[in-house]
Amino acid sequence: MMFRMLPRTTTARISLLLFAVLVTGSAVLLLLLERATKSQLEGEARSRVDAIADVAAAAWRDQGKAAALDILQGELGVPGPLVIHLSDASGAMVVGNLLNWPTVVPRDEGFYRVTGMADQ
Repeated sequence: MMFRMLPRTTTARISLLLFAVLVTGSAVLLLLLERATKSQLEGEARSRVDAIADVAAAAWRDQGKAAALDILQGELGVPGPLVIHLSDASGAMVVGNLLNWPTVVPRDEGFYRVTGMADQ
């Protein structure tokens, strides 16, 4: 029964084979494009976070705490999915848009992608 569904002519078989190759090639191309885009966006996000941290640290060092807080407060006004949470040694938030630090994210200087964080 299964063999009755297969094409009988060579032209139909070649057409079916080419169709399968094109579909497979398109799927692989889309997968590679998705990964490249994701990598590019993550790289840009890391660069932005690093730049903000560098500028705020330099302002703190050169002009004091108030200047660094002004820079971070200004970044909070920029639209986008950036989370800023600067806390003091006791863990109390000094400036930021995240009320509490998520327990699943380590407290270090790393860059982390966290999904589903909303007013935690």
